Amino acid sequence: MARVIIDNSSNILKPGMFARVTIETESVKNAVVVPREAVQKDKLGGCVITVDNKSKAVRKPVLTGVSDDNFIAIERGLVPGDKVVVMSGFPVKEGQLVVTGGLGKRGMRGNKQGASR
Repeated sequence: MARVIIDNSSNILKPGMFARVTIETESVKNAVVVPREAVQKDKLGGCVITVDNKSKAVRKPVLTGVSDDNFIAIERGLVPGDKVVVMSGFPVKEGQLVVTGGLGKRGMRGNKQGASR
């Protein structure tokens, strides 16, 4: 719990009012961040699945840093611009051909086989 003192000299705040606030405790400039659900934990530690320039899945070990409810910083293992798999209908395996998001030929996401083949 935290106690906050707010200047209310203009009497905008009334008794019984409440607020939900977020207090930023740490900030990292130029951080590489990914959605929390992109980071997987296995016996070797944290990792993410990326997609290389041949549309193949590549497992990359990562060192994670600060996080919030939605995102987690990657301190080592990714560079800005890496394509990271966040959601898939089934587990993506190393070397698997991956069809990334975006509209397919028929105006549908992915293809008939699903997000990956």
